[in-house]
Amino acid sequence: MIPNCTTTAIPRLWIAVVFALLVSATSVPAQNSAAATDITGVYGGSYEVPNGTIQFTLLLTPQEGRAGLTGTFTSHPASSPDAVTTNDLIGSYTAPAHRFQLRSNITRGEAPTGNRTRLIIGGTFDPNAGQLAGTILIAGNRPINFQAIRGGTESAKAGALTETPSAAPVETPGTVPPAPQSAVPPQSATANTAIDGVYNGTCTPWGQSRTFQLALRTFDNGTLAGIMTLYDPFTSHEKPHSYGLNGTFEAATGKFRLQPPSGLSPFGRYFLLGLTGAFDPNTGKVTGTLVNGPHDPFEATRDAAESANIASLITSPASALATDDRPKPSYMTGVYTGFVGCAMGGKMKAKLSLKVEDSPNYGVVTGILTVDLPADVGSPATYKLTGNWHLGSIRVDAMNLGAQAPFTYAIQTLVARNTEGMGAIATHLLGDVASRANCDIDLLRDEAQSARLDDVMAAQSEEATNPETLANAAAHAKELQEKAVTAQKEQAATIKAAAPKEFASKDVVRKSREYWDGFHGDLIREIFDGGFGDGIGDDTQFEILFTHYVEAFDRDCKAHLPAKHESVTMTQSKEMRDIYGNYLGRETVKTWTVECDSRFAPYYKAYALELVRRATAIVGAMAMHRASMSDLTDPVEDIERFFKTQKCDSAAMHQFTENLLRAAEDRLSLQQAGEKVAGAEKETDPNLPPGKYTRFVDGCNGWYRDPKNAHYKTGQSSAWCQCMAEKYRFSMNRDEEYYYANDFGNRFRNTIAQPHSTDPSWNRLHPAVEDCRQ
Repeated sequence: MIPNCTTTAIPRLWIAVVFALLVSATSVPAQNSAAATDITGVYGGSYEVPNGTIQFTLLLTPQEGRAGLTGTFTSHPASSPDAVTTNDLIGSYTAPAHRFQLRSNITRGEAPTGNRTRLIIGGTFDPNAGQLAGTILIAGNRPINFQAIRGGTESAKAGALTETPSAAPVETPGTVPPAPQSAVPPQSATANTAIDGVYNGTCTPWGQSRTFQLALRTFDNGTLAGIMTLYDPFTSHEKPHSYGLNGTFEAATGKFRLQPPSGLSPFGRYFLLGLTGAFDPNTGKVTGTLVNGPHDPFEATRDAAESANIASLITSPASALATDDRPKPSYMTGVYTGFVGCAMGGKMKAKLSLKVEDSPNYGVVTGILTVDLPADVGSPATYKLTGNWHLGSIRVDAMNLGAQAPFTYAIQTLVARNTEGMGAIATHLLGDVASRANCDIDLLRDEAQSARLDDVMAAQSEEATNPETLANAAAHAKELQEKAVTAQKEQAATIKAAAPKEFASKDVVRKSREYWDGFHGDLIREIFDGGFGDGIGDDTQFEILFTHYVEAFDRDCKAHLPAKHESVTMTQSKEMRDIYGNYLGRETVKTWTVECDSRFAPYYKAYALELVRRATAIVGAMAMHRASMSDLTDPVEDIERFFKTQKCDSAAMHQFTENLLRAAEDRLSLQQAGEKVAGAEKETDPNLPPGKYTRFVDGCNGWYRDPKNAHYKTGQSSAWCQCMAEKYRFSMNRDEEYYYANDFGNRFRNTIAQPHSTDPSWNRLHPAVEDCRQ
């Protein structure tokens, strides 16, 4: 008997499963107004913006109909209670999840007028604490986190704030106007200088954690001077670099604000950080947010020992602002010589000339790179470089200058870093060169040539483009091409005459290439011929192939089920979510039952569940063009064709079934294990090549799965074989595929896969080896 399973499901079950999940996230109607009553009330709170603190009240009331919730958002700067902004809001509240969302009640396309600003507020309500928490999104700004408490002090002012006369100044919720001129009680000298000192702390600009030191000293009229020191590496206290800051300090509130001088070039977003925050005299800490970018937080604690010297460290506001020893892009300007080392071609002499400007934001890089290719590959290649400096590294694009390098060695981009760190003049560069030859770069600074950089770059350009150089390069390229053609003809003759190392067994069924050419994909043949590798059971196409084979066998071969089998019931469901994405439950879409051989049942269940789990990812991959519809349909169509051409009780059906199960169990195939299939010779097509393997992937997997070669095998061997087979699909002809598959160890692994080889096909085939090793 042939073990398999029966099912009442339709043939293309898993394609239906995948596409059913395209609509799995179903929205439900918004809650009615009765559900919104528990959030009703007036809430008070505040949030920070670059210019200071904004205080606000939020009045929420239920509304009949689909919206469910309305609100009035009233805000003003803490320093200007009369500068009020009011926004009417509309939205909804989901009672089970206690989530709410509100937006300005402005018709799409309508321009905000008066004191109306486009505003979105969303978050959660804690009914126990009577508290809101979430984010406020003001048009043109980044989201702001907030918290608000029902019935707080601020909310008591809501009525008065909403009745502000129309003549009052109007500002948006994210704007702090100049503070009104009013008398401020005089502060003591101690209060004015309490913040003076040196602080050590951490910040996270753009999500990158950094340690820093901040020296602060106050002067007359609330003037605050500072020196910010950052480090390389970012979280160390090594290789410090500093710059000056100026700003103000309010002794009464402890609040301060510091900015770098406006004329200072940034050299990248990590090197100029302004701050706004507050000083806590009880803890000796300064905390707040960075003015630059996304306003990330910072915190630092005063160092008593270092603070004792603050007067000598900052003698005046001008002395602080004069500080600027930040890393400069121009530290990488110069001429460097050394090697480009490639997986193909070995080490090649190289000269890199760089000009890196101290320009704002990112240093602009221009340069010239010359690489001496091996004589049997080509002539020296020169490239014009353009790009940018960032954090002590350069990234440049390469454009051919003069004679072109062979395709495999052509350079597209170059990335190199200063091994001394970004705060020192570069003496040693290490990096990567993007090319099919998979190269890296190792160069040392040449001081003599760096002193005459312009002359060196001019000489490189002239040498690469003068007529004599171009003529010599063209003649050399022609000579190499003629030699390659001759070698390829000799190689083709050798391949044609070569005998396979191992001969095919008569005890397994073999089918011709013409037979398999009628199928869409190669996976079904790979299973039938037993050429699969480790871990194929984790492949999505294999899971579809397996589950559909199980179902097709029931449909066409139910009488051939074994005595020992079991029923398996499967259910397909989809998630239900509300308009905010909150999970509400699952809805059953389809239920079906299969009767399976006990060996197949656990894999059928596991693959069915896994296909459902992966469905969203598959659809996403298709949307990003990383997968196609044929990836899903090919296994189904190929199973259908196989059942049309093979009988249920045939040797071919038995061989495929056993290999399918072995692939799922991650065992050797019948062919790899040297086992026999009864009646195989009668069903084998006539006039087939005598070799054991017909395809490259089979020979590769077979070699690595052979116990004799176990010490060469890695966890990625099968993936490597599969990757190369895909890349050789159109670049390796059938004779070559048969030749390399039937003595993989000697003919491919020991030649084509090596960094160097005399095989005439090495230049053409080796790049795939390196690509797949990535």
